[in-house]
Amino acid sequence: MIGLDKFNLVKDRTLSGNVEDIVQNLTDPVRQVYFAISSFAMSLGTNVIKDNRPHRVVYAKSIVFRSFLDVKPHVDHLEVKVIKGRNFEPETFKIRNVQELNEIKIKIKDAYAMII
Repeated sequence: MIGLDKFNLVKDRTLSGNVEDIVQNLTDPVRQVYFAISSFAMSLGTNVIKDNRPHRVVYAKSIVFRSFLDVKPHVDHLEVKVIKGRNFEPETFKIRNVQELNEIKIKIKDAYAMII
């Protein structure tokens, strides 16, 4: 049986299912990044809320729930959107390892600080 990928019929390499199931299917380096980004986001303040959604995880600031980080797992990377506020276009990154995450941590921290 020939897979759909061979014919480019599957455009989105996002894993389906809930976040916990998705994490189990990630490659080891991407799984490490997933847990590292979660740890980092939660360490930014006591008012950080982690919201597990069906296909992604959103990090927001307290009760006003202004999101500053959106993480969508894919087979071989994480699609990370850093959101500085309503008037800013989100920056999107493909992160495959912890070193790439380290390069955008300052952007995540700035986005957290800008959310009121």
